[in-house]
Amino acid sequence: MINRQNFLKILSWNSNSITPKFLEFQDFIYTIGPDVIALQETRLKPASKLNLPNFTTHGTDRTTYTGGGIALLVKNSLPHHATPLSKTSSKEQQ
Repeated sequence: MINRQNFLKILSWNSNSITPKFLEFQDFIYTIGPDVIALQETRLKPASKLNLPNFTTHGTDRTTYTGGGIALLVKNSLPHHATPLSKTSSKEQQ
């Protein structure tokens, strides 16, 4: 038998705008039970918050385009901390 405590369940999803899908996303999260969630293309505005109970959210919104934005959600039960990164150029590499 496999001991679940020895594994970390990570989910990565290109949400292509999380806001209209948030309730469905929340139900899915509670069904599969990931420990870490990496979201791409969240399309959140800087004033928007992504709040999921029992998770801490770290993220960056893209303010220069309509798309973009990332979020990393980590279960509160996992020891973690954010490491500040230096700002990159406003021009992204294609």
